[in-house]
Amino acid sequence: PELLTLIKSSLKPRPNIVHHILTHYKWIWDIINNISFLRDAIMRYVLLSRSHLVESPPTYNADYGYKSWEAYSNLSY
Repeated sequence: PELLTLIKSSLKPRPNIVHHILTHYKWIWDIINNISFLRDAIMRYVLLSRSHLVESPPTYNADYGYKSWEAYSNLSY
């Protein structure tokens, strides 16, 4: 397992390099968007890897147009 971890870490590009490539080379996105399974896989990865950054929506009571104490107390962190 240590050898495999070493290989994976040496082949994985740094986040700033990935960011630069994805924001400065439009042709990469043209290729990705034209290959549906590749686009879907990348979007699934992005959504799953960043899902913890999005707060779950609170539960709203239909009787009120604002967040009630019931909705506030139903939040689970």
